[in-house]
Amino acid sequence: MNLEGRSIYFRAAGTDLIGYLKFWLKTIFYFFSPSRPLSQFRDPNYIHAQDKHLIRKKHHGKSGWKKQNQGDFQYRDYMDYKEYLTHQKQKFNEILKMKGGFSNRYITSKRLDFYRRFHELSKYLPKSAHILCAGARQGTEVEVLRNLGFSC
Repeated sequence: MNLEGRSIYFRAAGTDLIGYLKFWLKTIFYFFSPSRPLSQFRDPNYIHAQDKHLIRKKHHGKSGWKKQNQGDFQYRDYMDYKEYLTHQKQKFNEILKMKGGFSNRYITSKRLDFYRRFHELSKYLPKSAHILCAGARQGTEVEVLRNLGFSC
């Protein structure tokens, strides 16, 4: 099977059979199912350059960063935690307004990417390990890890 030029191979190395089957069944479902319900949030009148939230404008490109780096790290210049949360929420809201979420083909390709990354984790971590997915906007990586039997 080949999706978007990606070779899909079936192997269960390091995964249990139920998680393996759950992953592939869900992935096939995402590829062939009709649009996801997020498409209801698409706004044809939304113009990204014009309608972008003020906090997104502040933190766009090279602006919105603290003046000095701390070691090898560079940090955003958030006024407070509320501004940080608003910035993170607005990124996903913009995607919803512009595209109505992500296409099934895109979700499928991301599921395959995450599967390739995570399918051998059980060689290194017990299934009872708690995994934190920072910045999981649409949750695809969380879903794949759960399909493979991990807690997120």
